Amino acid sequence: METTQAFCSIFINTEKIVLLMADKSLDTKGMKCPLPVLRTSKVLKDMASGETLEILATDPMAQRDIKILCEEKGHRFLSCTETDDITTVLIQKG
Repeated sequence: METTQAFCSIFINTEKIVLLMADKSLDTKGMKCPLPVLRTSKVLKDMASGETLEILATDPMAQRDIKILCEEKGHRFLSCTETDDITTVLIQKG
């Protein structure tokens, strides 16, 4: 499991450019359910409230599982984007 500091994601829509800076990034590419959500939960335990975490995943269930984790544990699900086979989820620790 690898986490890195300060990853930047840019989301562009027709009205504005939004720059979201993650405090940490977690690469779960290649891991199958339930590993992405379990690793996400583990990393969140060591983060402070308000910090953001970016998760990179190739498991098609990762987005749904992480969203449920956020709902159950009081974290904010900020965004989800898909590029090729990689899902990028950004959450904020509650």
